[in-house]
Amino acid sequence: MKFRKKTISATELNDEISIPKENNTPEIQIIESELKTKISHFISKLPKSYSDVLKLYYFENMSYKEISEKLNIKLNTLKSNLLRAKESLKRSIENYDKS
Repeated sequence: MKFRKKTISATELNDEISIPKENNTPEIQIIESELKTKISHFISKLPKSYSDVLKLYYFENMSYKEISEKLNIKLNTLKSNLLRAKESLKRSIENYDKS
């Protein structure tokens, strides 16, 4: 039996890189900004079909239907691309952390 790997949602990712406001010093803000920049860099290294859906879904807050219409792809294709994009992004980050 094959099990799917647990994926990380944008909310979980955002929670991991967001610092509580009471601890949000200028130094922490710089670190958080650098981390978000690195994540954007990892997204830019993904295939265009993956990076496009990630950006539209998480940064533009578009619905599946809106994205599928904008990119002129089927809804199931969009869902597959989004899942694969999140998995690829996670692997890229994990590989970076190992180096």
